[in-house]
Amino acid sequence: MTLTTSLQAQHDAAQSTILNLQAKVVELEDKVKTSQTGQEEVISASISAATAVVASAFAARDAQTPAKSDTENGTLEQLMTDWKKNVDGQWSSMRKEWSEERAWLAKASEEWETKIKLTRSLPPLPP
Repeated sequence: MTLTTSLQAQHDAAQSTILNLQAKVVELEDKVKTSQTGQEEVISASISAATAVVASAFAARDAQTPAKSDTENGTLEQLMTDWKKNVDGQWSSMRKEWSEERAWLAKASEEWETKIKLTRSLPPLPP
């Protein structure tokens, strides 16, 4: 009987602790939600402010920079031609490196084959 009473008291204490902890968890979850909402508002306001600053900087730059004609800016065709020349130059140097690498590998392969043939033609070593 004393054991039952003791177990009942422990059970009641555990239930009380569980209820207290659940209340604290709910309270902490509410605080987290509130702080996240506040952070989102701060981030949104910061983004809006940064966007306004960047837009005003671009507007000020555009106001100070005189408009250039298409001939001053260079035509799209000229830009594409320059880009193609640049890529072709880089590509030709890469092709040259690759051909040199192939020649070196062919030479190394021939040397290897020659050494293997010489090794195979030698008589076996005595035991």
